[in-house]
Amino acid sequence: MIYAGRLLARREYAVAELELRLLRKWAGAERIAERVAGLVADLQADGSLSDSRFAESFTRSRRNRYHGPVKIRAELRQRAVPEAIVEEILRPMEHEWVPLAASWL
Repeated sequence: MIYAGRLLARREYAVAELELRLLRKWAGAERIAERVAGLVADLQADGSLSDSRFAESFTRSRRNRYHGPVKIRAELRQRAVPEAIVEEILRPMEHEWVPLAASWL
């Protein structure tokens, strides 16, 4: 729990991303998959871990680095963020991309 807390204190993580990181950290431990699943469920229940919050933060960060919606969508999918959340985050921004790209040029 302490290790996961330290990770989350530094930045947001997607649920699958944090699970994978924890599983790799304690790969040889007994019943680690069950323990990690329980820890992740607890973190989600108390609001410390959220795919929606991760997707918002990630999108904002990538947009500030001049990445467009196609690349952002692909990177969110790569991090196993559910498609419904990806759409929820990117759909309201659809009208912003063309003017934003023009300003970047």
